[in-house]
Amino acid sequence: MASKNALKLDSEHVKKIREDYERKLNEMRAEFKKLQSVEREHRKMQARQAMEQQQLLKLRSELADMKKLKVELMQKIKEEAKKAKASELAHSKKVAGLEKETRKKDSLIKQLENKDRQREMFLKRTTEEITRLRQQNRQVVSFFASIRNDAGSVLIKSQSIVDAKRELTLIECMENLKLREEKG
Repeated sequence: MASKNALKLDSEHVKKIREDYERKLNEMRAEFKKLQSVEREHRKMQARQAMEQQQLLKLRSELADMKKLKVELMQKIKEEAKKAKASELAHSKKVAGLEKETRKKDSLIKQLENKDRQREMFLKRTTEEITRLRQQNRQVVSFFASIRNDAGSVLIKSQSIVDAKRELTLIECMENLKLREEKG
């Protein structure tokens, strides 16, 4: 009977050890699965970090390009403004000279008309002179019209400069927003 009890105890002991072993084995398997899951998450996180790092480098490169473009645009705007100002000044001088010349010619026409009234006997010759002077005056007027058209194109260039300045202001706003996002 003692040996039956001993066998029963051994059998229970073996059963208990087996159950304990299986329980520990199941716990280790569960822990191993958790570790594998953590490792997968770690790899995903590393991949995300690498992608975000590349994106950050790309954004920094784009920002540097935009800053360079801004500097170039500012230089172009300054050059265009300088050219437009010089062109406007040249046109103003030209117009002033032509106006002076026109005033002189108008004065001459008036003098000739006064002489015409005083000298009826030279009517034919004076009339021909007035006709010639009026033709010259028409040429001057058409010349003025072409100069006014040129002045209109200068105004259009000035408007394009204003538009370029607006674009630069927008670029600066975008840069400020990107910088805030990076800081935030």
